[in-house]
Amino acid sequence: TPETLMRDKMAGIRIYVEVTLAMIKPDAMEKALEIENIILQSGFTILKKRKVHLSPEECSELYAEHSGKMFFPSLTAHMSSGPIIAMMLARNKAISYWKELLGPADSMKAKETHPNSLRAIYGTDKIRNGLHGSECFNTAEKEISLMFPAAILEPFPTDLAAKDFLSKFVNPTLLTGLTELCKEKPAEPVVSSVGESVCVCVCACGGWGGGGGWAAGEWALYNEWRIRYPLVVSE
Repeated sequence: TPETLMRDKMAGIRIYVEVTLAMIKPDAMEKALEIENIILQSGFTILKKRKVHLSPEECSELYAEHSGKMFFPSLTAHMSSGPIIAMMLARNKAISYWKELLGPADSMKAKETHPNSLRAIYGTDKIRNGLHGSECFNTAEKEISLMFPAAILEPFPTDLAAKDFLSKFVNPTLLTGLTELCKEKPAEPVVSSVGESVCVCVCACGGWGGGGGWAAGEWALYNEWRIRYPLVVSE
């Protein structure tokens, strides 16, 4: 049956969504819009964004892991010298992809070894390096909580949890929409090869969870499907 064939094809599709904190530092604020466009074009979803002028105390808390290092006073002084933009980013492997996009922390080194990285393009040195990114999931969780206190951080999806979420909320919607397309056999089909081109039909009244709205994790997963596959979304 179409349902069985579709279920078999979708069985191997696995998506894992992470969140990370990104910050545009004072020295790169003039290029904020340009940087945000690069972020979106790189497959990230900006879940939250905030422009703020941090106090030296807030900067010290944010960079507490570097306390005692020689560059710590210069770092906190720079970060509190003007407004910054903090963003909560989401995508598959967000933490590692954002770090890769940033390049080395020292912009001088980045210009030599990673000339196309954001810090090479928008930074000057190790302190004025244009942007910040969380080092790992634990620091991302801490930093997001500091910059977005009201944000509800969902638990990091384990292998089984991610599969359960996809099985419960995502796959049934995809299966229903794709099955209907197979039955209708439209004159101008939007799916030529399931697994390479995927069509998602989503009812706005219910969303994946059926509760009338989408949680941040659902939006992130939706955007991950939209980014990884050419989607046609029916609301």
